[in-house]
Amino acid sequence: MSGYPSISDWLDAVVESSGELATTMLGMTGAELLSTHDRLPGQENAAYISVVGEQSAVQIGLGATPENVQLLAKALMGMDADEDDLDLDEASDAFSEITNILAGQVKTVIGKKSDMVVNLGIPMFIKGELHIPDSSEVRVADAKIGNVPVTFLVMKSGDGGRS
Repeated sequence: MSGYPSISDWLDAVVESSGELATTMLGMTGAELLSTHDRLPGQENAAYISVVGEQSAVQIGLGATPENVQLLAKALMGMDADEDDLDLDEASDAFSEITNILAGQVKTVIGKKSDMVVNLGIPMFIKGELHIPDSSEVRVADAKIGNVPVTFLVMKSGDGGRS
């Protein structure tokens, strides 16, 4: 990749990084890309984190149903899937940490491919439907981490993230 990474480059880095996340942090068999598109997902739980460089910023998101948030949070905490569910705060904190780890791996992938230095923001957990300005560029991937369906989302504001 030459110059500043495109939104598709960012999404490719997220998908690539998810496989390592699955095997190293979650004890799962890997990750699988199912499809990509530019439609926002419906109502689901998601954690988002800003990835900011000198030229621009993007938001990286990881979304899942409440049941799948529980499965991934339990995996991060070394719990079996059939153990009692975590309370909402514990599950959202763990899911946000998974997103933070994913973003850290994306930062490494993007840095190796573009020599770009980026900084990570603080993850934010959102429950419900996401609404973004029409001027924002969005790429979405439906995927699986292990056998758990998830949505990866990359957003870039219409002004290139410079505002």
